[in-house]
Amino acid sequence: MRLAVVVTGVAAAGVAIAVNQVVGLLYIAYDIGVFVLLPAMVCAIYVPFSNSWGCLVAVVAGIFLKLTAGEYYAGLPALIKYPFYSDEWDAQFFPYRTMYSIVLTVCIIVVSWITGKLFRKKYKVQPCEVKDKQAEPKEE
Repeated sequence: MRLAVVVTGVAAAGVAIAVNQVVGLLYIAYDIGVFVLLPAMVCAIYVPFSNSWGCLVAVVAGIFLKLTAGEYYAGLPALIKYPFYSDEWDAQFFPYRTMYSIVLTVCIIVVSWITGKLFRKKYKVQPCEVKDKQAEPKEE
């Protein structure tokens, strides 16, 4: 958990340094919040078998897809040029954010279903949830 806080803080500082406008920071935060985290929240509420492995894979995939689509405010060029890409405007006119939301929702459902099956079959994969388990005291 501490590592995640440090990594998030370093990433946030890097984005804040790279972006020259406050509007750019708001735009990037909106993109990450809506198009990366919203599918995880919706699946956590409405998909009964969703788990944190599916959400983790989807968030990592969402950030990767967001970075490869390019970001004007951060100065990132588009690595993936979707249909309707304009070289003149250097912009994506394809609704890639909507596509990302759908892809990430499907990713959460598929990965959660697969890992749920693995956990029920008693394979060596350990879930990262600690629901329904009581913490055992450490013996010294």
